Amino acid sequence: MAIQAVNQALAVSGQDASHVPFVNSSGVIANDPTNFSYSPSTQALTVKNLTIPSGGALTIASGGNSTLYQKMPVLPSSGNTTLSAAMSGATMLFDAAAGITFTLPAPAVGLWFDFVVTVSCTSAGHKVITNTGTVLLAGLIAGGLNNTANKQWVADGSTHVSANMTAAASNAAGGIIGSYLRFVCATTTLWIVTGTVVQGGTPVTPFATS
Repeated sequence: MAIQAVNQALAVSGQDASHVPFVNSSGVIANDPTNFSYSPSTQALTVKNLTIPSGGALTIASGGNSTLYQKMPVLPSSGNTTLSAAMSGATMLFDAAAGITFTLPAPAVGLWFDFVVTVSCTSAGHKVITNTGTVLLAGLIAGGLNNTANKQWVADGSTHVSANMTAAASNAAGGIIGSYLRFVCATTTLWIVTGTVVQGGTPVTPFATS
C-alpha cells in the first residue's frame, strides 16, 4: 500500500512540524507544494524544505530507500571579492580575462571553496589569497601543458599565502580555462589546497608568498 510504503521509507523525528507530511484520518497524504508532494502512482514523496534541528534525526527504515540530490551554488564573479563564511561550499568562477582576486574569509575549520577558471586571464592574474599573512597554504596541485611538462606544485605551509595564476610568460603559472582549485580550512591558521592548473609557456609554481 502506498501509505505504508511511505511510512516505512521515511521516519522523521525532531524537525519543525510545519515540514512534516500529514496523513489524515482517511489515510490520505496531504499535498503542500511549499514543503512536500506525494505521487500515488510512483509512491514517491518529495520534500522541498525539510529542517532537522540539532538533536533531530532523519531515519530511513529497513527496506526503505531514498535518493538525495544537492546542487552546490556556482557564483559568477563581480570583480575582486572577499569571501564570507556563509559562502562556504560555493564554486567561484574566474570569469574575466583581466584577472580576479578572491580573498578567503577568516579561517573556521570546515569551510571550503572551489574555484574554476572559465575565462583564461590575459592580464594580471587569477588569484586566491588568505585573509592575512599569518594564515598559510599547504597542499599539492598538478599542473600541465597539453600533456607535456607536467608538474606537481607544493604549498609549503610556512610561507605560501596565495595561489597566483598570473598571465605572465604565456600563463606559465596557470590561469587558463579549465583550471580548478579547492581550498579546505583545516585549522585556524591553515588552508589545504588541491586541484589542477592548466599552464602555458614554461610552467612555474602558482604558489606565492603574497
